Amino acid sequence: MAATAANLIHPSRIINRWAQLVAGIFAMMAIANLQYAWTLFTKPMQAHLHVSLTAIQGIFSAFILVETWLVPFEGYLVDRIGPRLMLGVGAVLVGLGWVMSGQVESLGQVYFWYCIGGIGAGIVYGGTIGNALKWFPDHRGLCVGLTAGAYGIGTASTITPVANMLKISGYQHTFVVWGIIQGIVVLACALFLARPPVGWTPPNWAEKAAKIKAKINTSTVNMTPWQMLRQPSFYVIYLMMTMLAFGGLVVTAQLNPMASTYHVDNVIVAFGMTALVANHITVVPIRSGVGLRLGANLGYLKFTDRPTWNPF
Repeated sequence: MAATAANLIHPSRIINRWAQLVAGIFAMMAIANLQYAWTLFTKPMQAHLHVSLTAIQGIFSAFILVETWLVPFEGYLVDRIGPRLMLGVGAVLVGLGWVMSGQVESLGQVYFWYCIGGIGAGIVYGGTIGNALKWFPDHRGLCVGLTAGAYGIGTASTITPVANMLKISGYQHTFVVWGIIQGIVVLACALFLARPPVGWTPPNWAEKAAKIKAKINTSTVNMTPWQMLRQPSFYVIYLMMTMLAFGGLVVTAQLNPMASTYHVDNVIVAFGMTALVANHITVVPIRSGVGLRLGANLGYLKFTDRPTWNPF
């Protein structure tokens, strides 16, 4: 059944792997604002819904939980039915997450719809990275790094129009418009994705693999998920990544409230951008993305028989 589902697309219709990589990068960029632009919406939402900031930030916590903890299950479905269909579903969920969050009038409804967007973001995140890994065993570090790093670059490239629309038209209109845009972008990118044919390898892969293994000391065992869970080093790496992500997520969610408290949220520093947008929402995701990619690649290296640390 898995083999049948994985081969619904005829090999002659599978798009070039580099084009698929670019599509995955743009899909990742399109979901970035669900996380990194959240802080801009907190104060307007608090005022409109007449609730505490703590209640509003609970939405972000719920979003992060469903975005991250469901990824293993979503990755299993991508392996079963392919990335094109799964990312299509993710596109719909991402779009609905913001569009409906801009339409509803109660805190509970925003919780529900933003979590729907989080599920979609998790599908896109896991699906694009998984697809890059399958198509690029010869350039794993480079291609996974480019795909995952796009999560920060997406916000850096769109935060100014999002912030401007938020100021002029309000958070509800901004949610609806950008929800539609982001959903359409992900859906268009999903049309380019497909799993490699069974048994596919890059040209001259045997020779390349032998040269890489001769240069880089890696594990000779490609572990299954259950084998990986029995390794103590897995939990050390997992704890390190959790601590790294926790600090970044806490700061990301609270940037706008903190900037408002210290009255620096509207200070213009460069190119018409405020200190909040230029120094934090634009730059911080890129810095954290670079650091996280280095750590993630180091973690991948431990549990695979093919090198992932080598960026090329």
